[in-house]
Amino acid sequence: MARKKDGAKESANRRRVAEDVARIRSAGIPVLAKDIAESLSMSTVTVGKHLRALGLSFHGPMGWYGPDEGEYSAWDADCKTWCAPSATVEGAMAEADRPTRVGRCEWFWPTPDAERVIEDMGDQAEEFVEDGGDLWLGGSVPKEAVDDLQRRLQDAVDGWLGDNGLQPTLFRVVEDVKC
Repeated sequence: MARKKDGAKESANRRRVAEDVARIRSAGIPVLAKDIAESLSMSTVTVGKHLRALGLSFHGPMGWYGPDEGEYSAWDADCKTWCAPSATVEGAMAEADRPTRVGRCEWFWPTPDAERVIEDMGDQAEEFVEDGGDLWLGGSVPKEAVDDLQRRLQDAVDGWLGDNGLQPTLFRVVEDVKC
């Protein structure tokens, strides 16, 4: 009976966390486990566990961020994750309940490969006409043309990501040191 009651409580807490996440995200601000924990009177460890269980974590239970939200992150020994990025080392350490390391954030942004696209177009031409398709691009494309395609592809990818709300919010911590 106790297990069933604990399971019901876990389920109710998870639902509360999910509702708070939806409320915070609809306001257009980063979802932070600390904010949810405070609003629901739960520990950040518990909230982090529920966020992970709900599949709402891309890089840890602390939330969704973008490159404009900080240059540093701290490792929280309790949550076992890197916390919300901050503009300062001190701010990053304040995001963790028990910070043990702090490091600089390196943000992910996808980069299309113009050379691979050109190679793929040549392969398509080869498949289409079998013999001689590789002659279409003359065997090599001038560097200026490759650079031009690279710029155009990057602009297209950046626009597409923005138009569809798919900007990556992933970071990794590099150059970390003990606190």
